[in-house]
Amino acid sequence: MPTENFNEKYFPDYEILGTIGESNARVIKARHRLTGDLVAIKHLPFNIDEGTLRRFKREADLMTSLDHPNIVKIKDYHFDGELPYIVMEWVEGGDLRGLLKSSHGSLNVSTVVELGLQISQIFEVIHEKEIIHRDIKPENILYRILGTGFIIYDI
Repeated sequence: MPTENFNEKYFPDYEILGTIGESNARVIKARHRLTGDLVAIKHLPFNIDEGTLRRFKREADLMTSLDHPNIVKIKDYHFDGELPYIVMEWVEGGDLRGLLKSSHGSLNVSTVVELGLQISQIFEVIHEKEIIHRDIKPENILYRILGTGFIIYDI
């Protein structure tokens, strides 16, 4: 199936800009056709089992229930079609794995301390709701750099 037909069929409101990553789910960068907003779309493969779909729905419900500036916001989701997906705000910057690579495998002390403080604040919020994040890894910790050079970390 040509890519354009795939995109139009499954993501008609979005212009797909590229793939960000793939593991159990594929994450793509896209632009909303009406608003121009950049987003990340996380979608599962075709023909997934009910247990995986149930966990994916739960992930969306949990993320929607959280309100913290360092937690990526859910903008939309669709579970009723062949290709279930979640639309999330776009975090401009990259992920911690890429930041580590660009820093030759190490970060300065002040960056590590700030990372630890911000991530611990996120954990405090999610643990208050009795949520355990089961996939913390450098690829899932996102960052954006403010004009001042200050780094904001998101999960």
